[in-house]
Formats: sequence, C-alpha cells, structure tokens
Amino acid sequence: TTLFRSGKAIPQWIADHNPSVLLLMIGTNDLGNTAPATTDMAVLRQRFTALLDAIYTAKPDIDIVLAKLPHYQTFVWSVSTNYSNMIVEELTARVAQNPARQMAVADMSTIRESNDYNDYVHLNAKGYGKAADIWYNAIVAA
Repeated sequence: TTLFRSGKAIPQWIADHNPSVLLLMIGTNDLGNTAPATTDMAVLRQRFTALLDAIYTAKPDIDIVLAKLPHYQTFVWSVSTNYSNMIVEELTARVAQNPARQMAVADMSTIRESNDYNDYVHLNAKGYGKAADIWYNAIVAA
C-alpha cells in the first residue's frame, strides 16, 4: 500500500514487467496496526478502487488472481471477512466492465493455524507454503 500511495509504483512495475497475470493479496496492513490503519469500509473501498484504477489504467486487460486475506486473530475475522468480500465484489464489477479481463479468487482465509504466522497477521514460511498451494489451485481452477 505504501508503494502504491507514492502514485508511481504499480503503473511503473506493470510497465517494466508487462505481466499477463497479477497475483494480488492486499489489505493486511490497512486492517492491522500500520498507519493509516482503519476498519472503515468506505475508506478501504476507496483505497482498493484507486488501486484497481491504477492497475487497469496501466494494463486494461490484465488478469487478476485476488486473495481473500489470511487471518489467524479471532478479533479481526469479521473485519477481514468483510474486507475480503468487498474487494472480491469490486474486482468482479471491474471484470464485468471489460470482457477481456479474467479473475480468480484465492481464499487465504483458510490459513488459520498459529504456527503459520510470524505475528498473528503476517504469514511465515510455512504459511506462505500453504498460500502458494492456494494460489496454484486458484490459477488452475480459473
């Protein structure tokens, strides 16, 4: 998110690498303790739609595999679930606007064991191993 807020990172990265598929897992820090953290869905929606604007401006027909957030901490499950549902809804609407776009969803919310996390928010190597399997399955199923 910090890189995106600079206004240059996402479009420049897409221009430099010309990906055909973008794996996108975003929001953990927005919901966590990293400033400017928030649980206000209107603010989170605005941030996410601005990100989609930047991505689709840089590459209008890029395919996106979107991750629902992993969440071990029980006190953030409802917020994380609401956020994940919102970003899937927003991306689905954007894909519907352009028939050349494709999307898939990787449900990382199934990663819930404490030993999959470094700090109860961010995954560790074991958790990322599980995430890799979930990414793979989402891509193959798409």
